Amino acid sequence: MDKRPRMLKSKPSSEPTNNNFVDSYYPNRPSAFESFSLYNIAINFRIRGPNSKSFLNDEPSDNTDIALPPHESQQDVLSPLFRHQVKSFKVDRFNVKLDLVKQHAARFYIPEHNDSDPRSSEGFYRRMCLLFVPWRSESEILSTYGLDTYFETFPTI
Repeated sequence: MDKRPRMLKSKPSSEPTNNNFVDSYYPNRPSAFESFSLYNIAINFRIRGPNSKSFLNDEPSDNTDIALPPHESQQDVLSPLFRHQVKSFKVDRFNVKLDLVKQHAARFYIPEHNDSDPRSSEGFYRRMCLLFVPWRSESEILSTYGLDTYFETFPTI
């Protein structure tokens, strides 16, 4: 697990941190969304929890109906702006659903990039890979591409 700060829960529990999009929901997305980046999922879907009125009225879903339309090419799917047809999907292991919404601007913290500072540069490219490279576990991004740094990895996508 990386060293990214997380929000602690206000009451002690077995999980000390709150579930969130990056650490909880995106890595546990259905396998049909395997080739979609964090950015793509974030701009197309919103999280709907169990306390939502519409959540309680939904019919049960097991995500078996999720499939890409047959006319979509792999290049279309890899676009960060790819538009999904699926209206909603359940996130495995969590009692939440992600609903398709009108595409919106995602807000992510990306620090200034300083080419003269290798540590700053590596942090910048790490964030770019997290946003635009599909992943299940952050630690597997580098090994998937067989490279040692995010600086080397990002230009290859």
